[in-house]
Amino acid sequence: MTKLLEQVIASAQRLSEREQNAIAALILDELDDDALWDRALAASPDALAKLAAEDSVGKTVALDPQIAALFPPVATALQALHMKPDE
Repeated sequence: MTKLLEQVIASAQRLSEREQNAIAALILDELDDDALWDRALAASPDALAKLAAEDSVGKTVALDPQIAALFPPVATALQALHMKPDE
């Protein structure tokens, strides 16, 4: 376990049972979400390669910042791929 996760757990232990359950549910939902994305992306490598090729030749359209704000995980993923949602 990382030091940061140990720190989070130590902090969470000081919370009420209700708050601990809420945080646990959020973490589990996030992990489930990540697993779902991993499976979806693994099942569609050809589609991803096509999108990457289209982006490299300027065929893609910039993501509207207002739309990106509604879907923070998408904006974060784009930033991780060195693409900004408002470009």
